[in-house]
Amino acid sequence: VLTVFCSAFLAYLLTRKELPCRKFFYRMTVLTMYLNAGLIPYFIIMKNYGLKNNFLLYVIPGAIGAYFVILIKTYMESLPSELAEAATVDGAGPFTIFYKIIMPVCKPILASVSVFSAVNQWNSWQDNFYLVRERSLKTLQLYLVEMLSTLDMTLINDVNTALEQMQKTSSLSMKACIAVVTMLPVMLVYPFFQKYFVKGIMVGSIKG
Repeated sequence: VLTVFCSAFLAYLLTRKELPCRKFFYRMTVLTMYLNAGLIPYFIIMKNYGLKNNFLLYVIPGAIGAYFVILIKTYMESLPSELAEAATVDGAGPFTIFYKIIMPVCKPILASVSVFSAVNQWNSWQDNFYLVRERSLKTLQLYLVEMLSTLDMTLINDVNTALEQMQKTSSLSMKACIAVVTMLPVMLVYPFFQKYFVKGIMVGSIKG
């Protein structure tokens, strides 16, 4: 929810012509998609911000996604400018226009971004692996990764025991079960967003 709201609000600000240095901020946002300092600087920054062993590690770094900002900005620019102008004449401010005018008509692209963001967050485990040591903060994805690693090590280090276990439950069955667990939430949520997702993903493909 935070990712969708923050990305949409930044995209809305970047569509406002009265915003100072609007093009500069947009280019800097796009630039983050191409430049990455690497794992060590990421670890140091997160630690200095106090996000190590902190639940906010799963929230703050992903609050804004450059790719999502581009998608939403493109969709907003396709909307009639008269909507915002009419609201301004009626006395609505920028926040009111964004919340009551822009967001309701952006449901298709917001639904698409919601699906993308949810899948990214659901599949994420590296931030947990590198920066979280408290068991109570570990995510399901990291548990599944550790389970797969343990299963592979068991097959390598103790073949006899593994063969005995495979008579009950094979490693392939375990991996298939883990795959189902990781996909099931997305499969359950996607049908509710499908009609919006199809409209949103086609942004820019049809003109006129």
